[in-house]
Amino acid sequence: MLAMTRINDIRKAYFDEGCTISAIAAKFGIDRKTARKYIEQDDFNKVPPVQSKRNRWPKLEPYMKRIDEWLEDDVKDRSKQRHTAKRVHARLEGTYPDFDCSYRTVASYVKEKKREIYSDVRAALPLEHKAGEAQVDFGSADFYENGTLCSGKYLTVSFPYSNAGYLQLFKGENRECLFEGLKAIFEHLGGVPTRLWFDNMSTVVKKVLKGGKRELCDAFLRFKEHHGFDAAFCNANAGHEKGNVENKVGYHRRNLLVPIPEFERLDRYNEELLRLCDEDHRREHYKRNSTIEALHREDKETRPPAPRRRVRLRELRDDEDRPVGEVPDIGSPHLLHSSQARRRKSAGKVYREQRGTAGRKPPSDNDAPQTVRLAEAGGDGLAALPDAALPQPRSHEVQRYMGDAAGRSSRIPRRKGEERTKRCIADARPVERA
Repeated sequence: MLAMTRINDIRKAYFDEGCTISAIAAKFGIDRKTARKYIEQDDFNKVPPVQSKRNRWPKLEPYMKRIDEWLEDDVKDRSKQRHTAKRVHARLEGTYPDFDCSYRTVASYVKEKKREIYSDVRAALPLEHKAGEAQVDFGSADFYENGTLCSGKYLTVSFPYSNAGYLQLFKGENRECLFEGLKAIFEHLGGVPTRLWFDNMSTVVKKVLKGGKRELCDAFLRFKEHHGFDAAFCNANAGHEKGNVENKVGYHRRNLLVPIPEFERLDRYNEELLRLCDEDHRREHYKRNSTIEALHREDKETRPPAPRRRVRLRELRDDEDRPVGEVPDIGSPHLLHSSQARRRKSAGKVYREQRGTAGRKPPSDNDAPQTVRLAEAGGDGLAALPDAALPQPRSHEVQRYMGDAAGRSSRIPRRKGEERTKRCIADARPVERA
């Protein structure tokens, strides 16, 4: 093949200078057929060289089909019971007496074949939600309450159709926090979403059953039936199925909780957060040619109204989840943290106003904790704890002194041969050994 510069001169002599093919052949010292070929040529694309696929494992070629069958059958087996390169090499030696390939050759081919079979190639489709559906999740954030740094959680409810979202800040993420946050958002919206999507949080789901079913907590079932919404759940370890609220959790943290918020009362700050969320909805939707506020109106039109009768959160607690002990007067029942309840269960003294033992005094009036009970949401009465909530002795090494209704001390007998010890329940002094 001639160089492109010489081909260009041949075509220029024929088309521009008007030379004949015989004159061009004589001028450039080429055959007349060659000159005619380049003059009549109309495709000057460079043809890439054809490269033959070279087999990296020529000695293994007679056995590749059998190896492929073994590795492809492993797909439906346990991951820990699949063929390794060592096992493939051993089976080949046992199956074919004349097999003489090295282990390194087999291992190289098995590695390449497994990479081809188990390559993580997944396809994803966008998840579309109807207007009125919402997703629920918790996030973590710090805040200052009365100058004290608290490590808290915040509940986020997002509406994928309009990309609207609301959040409520708490000191934990237990069941009371979930119910209180949802109730506050429902009342702010004046309605309830038609369907709420959750992950498999322990405050809602007791157990994930076969076939995609869920065993739900009784308290959540009562809350759901009271407000009249449907509950949907993501697959295990599939948080991407509620990706809208996952993104909204980060958006709220970056835009509404930075810098670290400081306030005196958490309930009033939660009301301020709802107002800030409403203002945030005035921005443009990231995909639809409209504002979030306008699209959110369609969410509201499809939602049923909020129930007239307010749910009493205290009655939604399951018996096994009823907190033992008392909590500080923090103004709202949803601020109880599970660790506080455990500490007060082991070191706090239970006041029982409705059982006639309210006059019982602790060993020291100065050490008595100033505590109140959880009030019903929307009610005025105080909740009484059952007898099972009283602290019980957990070890034979501890001798507890507890006053009865008459003010006398009752002693729990110790085991034989054990050292006599005692501890005061009310002020949680360290155990003093005699």
